[in-house]
Amino acid sequence: MRKYSTEQDSTRKALSVHHDKNQHSVNIALNSDTDFDGGGFFVVKPPPQQVNYGYNKLPSIPDAWTGLSFLEVLERKNSTEVYFPSIKAGHALLHNHTVFHGVAPIVNGAKFSLLIFFDMPSCSWMGCEEFQQVLEGGPIDIV
Repeated sequence: MRKYSTEQDSTRKALSVHHDKNQHSVNIALNSDTDFDGGGFFVVKPPPQQVNYGYNKLPSIPDAWTGLSFLEVLERKNSTEVYFPSIKAGHALLHNHTVFHGVAPIVNGAKFSLLIFFDMPSCSWMGCEEFQQVLEGGPIDIV
């Protein structure tokens, strides 16, 4: 469970742009995006030439976007670079490891999320021999 807030006891009010290392992530909103002011969950839109880049390839984003200074000027407004989905309590977002995303700074109130991370074998995006056997339908030994 994650809490994003400006309260003194809160460990975070934002999360810089990143991509998850696991294959898939589910972000379940525990409160509505109308319960707080300011930021919220957003995804970075890939450059147009990389929209159908492939399941295992990461799109390129500017280095400056991965720093906290990018977040400080980011408003909760959709643009050509970022998208803030409207999320109601109980709704979920599912994305894979190629999606760059973050949480823009909360100005007032609190955002609560339940995150679930799950994977296929970790070598699936590295092309290891065991995963190749799975793709081909062959047996593998799991220790």
